[in-house]
Amino acid sequence: MQSAQPKPTRGGQTTTAAYVYLKKDAKAPASWENSTQQYLVATWDGAQWRNITWDQIKDAVPFEVCGPGWGVQEDAAYGGPQVFTDSDAPHYPDGVLKWVNQGGPLFAADHWDLEEQVGAVPACAPTYPVPTQSATPTPTVSPTPSATPSVTPEAPTPTPVPTDVVDDDVTPTPSVTPTPVATPAVTPSPTSEVLAAPSSTPAPTVRSEVLAAGALATTGSTALPLAVGAGVLVAAGGVLLALRHRRRPSGSDA
Repeated sequence: MQSAQPKPTRGGQTTTAAYVYLKKDAKAPASWENSTQQYLVATWDGAQWRNITWDQIKDAVPFEVCGPGWGVQEDAAYGGPQVFTDSDAPHYPDGVLKWVNQGGPLFAADHWDLEEQVGAVPACAPTYPVPTQSATPTPTVSPTPSATPSVTPEAPTPTPVPTDVVDDDVTPTPSVTPTPVATPAVTPSPTSEVLAAPSSTPAPTVRSEVLAAGALATTGSTALPLAVGAGVLVAAGGVLLALRHRRRPSGSDA
């Protein structure tokens, strides 16, 4: 490294940072104008140019650094490492950090080809073009004809079967009128009372009572109980009359 070391113009803490970038023109020397996107590799205290290592590069750069065309930029600034770690990495023409005369912390900067710091840069692994596969033509899909809907024949309407008409008005069964039962007349029981014999002769009385009984018998079946009762009374009267005749003395017959 042939460049002179940076010299701060005032006191205070100083820090140096190193960036790696791919040059726009691999054959041209490294410079700010020939740089692209830069990647912060390392920081250290003090204002001093240093060489970086491959390990630092591998740990910081997110892709493989190989082949020709790489450059290194180192910046010296007032302040601690956060001046660089808390800022975006520079990308030409945006330097991000400003110079001291512009109110920024930078007071020195320099550029080198990567080979000057790490020696030979390993060649990149050969890349082989990937054969482009011919796109398989998409087969043309013939439209599927829409199926003709089949018409389902309507089921024939069944012929109604005549049914016997049941007359809901059922003729009521005639009620049987119960036959009236004739209430038998109570036959009066003979009493112990002795009827007085009529003053007239018994023959006409018996005759008239018998005729009366015969007349009652001719009135029909409805007068039968009365006729029977009358006959019983007549018979009872005849018995009583006969008993009275027997009790009379024989000399009284005239």
